[in-house]
Amino acid sequence: MPSPSPTTPGAAPPGSPASRPPPSGREALLAQQPPRRPGLTKRVLVILVLVVLALAGHRAAQVDGWLRPAVITGPSMQPTLWGPSYAATCPGCAAGQRFHASPTPGTLRCWNCGARQPTTTVRPLPADHVILDRAAYRWAPLGVELVRQNPRRGDLVAIGNGDSLRVKRVLGIPGDRISVQGNQLRINGHPVPTVLAEPVEPIPVHRQTIRELAPSDRRSTTGASSRDKTIDPASDRWRYRDPVDGGPRWLVYHHYSLHDRRPDVIRDDYPCNVTSVRRLNPVPRIGLDLTLRVVQPGTLRIALWSPEASQVYQVPLSAGMHHVRVPPPAASAENKILVPSPIPGNAPLPVDAQHPVAIAGLAELQPDHVRATVLRGLHWFLRRSDRGSWPEDERILSAGRYFVAGDNQPLSEDSRSAPEGIPFEQIVGRVVAR
Repeated sequence: MPSPSPTTPGAAPPGSPASRPPPSGREALLAQQPPRRPGLTKRVLVILVLVVLALAGHRAAQVDGWLRPAVITGPSMQPTLWGPSYAATCPGCAAGQRFHASPTPGTLRCWNCGARQPTTTVRPLPADHVILDRAAYRWAPLGVELVRQNPRRGDLVAIGNGDSLRVKRVLGIPGDRISVQGNQLRINGHPVPTVLAEPVEPIPVHRQTIRELAPSDRRSTTGASSRDKTIDPASDRWRYRDPVDGGPRWLVYHHYSLHDRRPDVIRDDYPCNVTSVRRLNPVPRIGLDLTLRVVQPGTLRIALWSPEASQVYQVPLSAGMHHVRVPPPAASAENKILVPSPIPGNAPLPVDAQHPVAIAGLAELQPDHVRATVLRGLHWFLRRSDRGSWPEDERILSAGRYFVAGDNQPLSEDSRSAPEGIPFEQIVGRVVAR
């Protein structure tokens, strides 16, 4: 029989807890921790959820226009944003017109054909509702700043003005060089519309359905002539011009003043300002919007006049319905197609200040529907009353200062009379049309 193993006096018998090896460092650490409370993790999650909900509620409360109404009350941002206004439809050309003040009898003239309209058909329209995000540029719940970003050129902003708010468009940001060329504002040496973050919707100058598409001697001219003085606003705005030096046959737009019915350049007339009288400024940026149904595929050429350099856009079109705008919006997918291109030969372009738009190749497409709208860009001019605020023709915006102006620039009071700009702290939030 085997003898029992010897044991050391005072030693723990084998298999007892005292005879086990000492725990590792991790096991020792876990052994020292107090037992977990089952409800602690749940309470932390509840607190986090409450904090997130509180922040979300605070953020939502910074936005006017959902629960609290935000309504435009004045005319300074027309035609982008409208206050209480009126509307009428021309009985002659069926063009709609919207304006901010009720005209007196006999003073309402159609912006499209120039015909006088009866004021008995004028109807009131409600003001535009907008979204005002007070935390778009600065959000600091309980004094903790969580959002801080700068307005961009082109943003619509609400500006604190005592107990009320004014809506303006940001044209210049800190460090920008604001200058005046002639009486037109420029940002860093460029026209204002070319530096805005997003394109501003242009203003229609003339809209017409072109019905006579085949060239004819009755509608053909060899250039500006005395017959321009007898333009019929309903049918004679578009006329064919004979080819020159092997160039294409152009359908040329003839512009004239609605006020005296004589040939003129396109000016910054606002169809919404039917009751105001002022000096009009020539507008250098012209565009064209076409809606047409093409039967025979082909290429359309559109020439646009510019005081710097006139351009031709070449537009390939397949059979079907098309909507073409030149120059195209900056974000348009057509921007890759609608680029300035040369024309064959050395033929001169048929466009000038009084004939700023021309189309070639339209008859070859055999369209059965052509609706042409001549457009003008939105520009900001310095008024005579503002000249005293500009001892020099150039100002540089200092840190935290923004140059703002209204889209309806003849009626807007803005940074043109205070070219040092407004401080960032005066901007309440960003405005978005609903």
